[in-house]
Amino acid sequence: MKFHGRFHHATLGKYGMVAAAHPLAALEGVKALQEGGNAMDACLTMAGVTSVVLPDMCGLGGDAFFLYYDKRSGTVTGVGSSGTAGDAATIEHFASSALNLMPQEGILSVAVPGAPLAFSEAAMRFGTWKLERAFAPAIRIAQEGFVISPLLHHNIREQAEKLRRYGEGARVFLPGGKVPAVGEILYQPDLAKTLTEFAAGGSTWFYDGPFAAGFYQ
Repeated sequence: MKFHGRFHHATLGKYGMVAAAHPLAALEGVKALQEGGNAMDACLTMAGVTSVVLPDMCGLGGDAFFLYYDKRSGTVTGVGSSGTAGDAATIEHFASSALNLMPQEGILSVAVPGAPLAFSEAAMRFGTWKLERAFAPAIRIAQEGFVISPLLHHNIREQAEKLRRYGEGARVFLPGGKVPAVGEILYQPDLAKTLTEFAAGGSTWFYDGPFAAGFYQ
């Protein structure tokens, strides 16, 4: 059989397929399908894992966007869960401060995360699993640790000085005050606890429950 042009690179699957930016996430996504989960269950599983293994790119503190196609109805649902500014982050607040420019790091540069709401709504509307099951692999990987890849090592090294300005960032990603080497194991037990509580309580826990209450103390 002879292939021509772009068709030579087509990837097809009989029972489904997944795509993720990290091998561990893709592996857990495939497992989710094999265990009877639907496409959204697999996506949420992978989203949980990437929150652990791609901490500089993904997580509960960010945003989430997706398109969901329902074959039975032929409809497509789009969700853009982009975080908004906090209630107190008004123009007047920043104008009255000593800042000359909008902060590019720290708490004043961060929007209210949209990902927790997107994950909760996706599981409820399109998934067949509860978040506890979808996030179980992520929780396990955060607790047991995973191998630092060359890319994550590079990104931590590039942001090491910034991380050192924030105690918790340095504690997690610069153990012993050093950039973890490629092949070292990164453990995130606190993240495992956060993901466990989020999976049980959903977006309400994140925005209005104990997490939010503790954050604003």
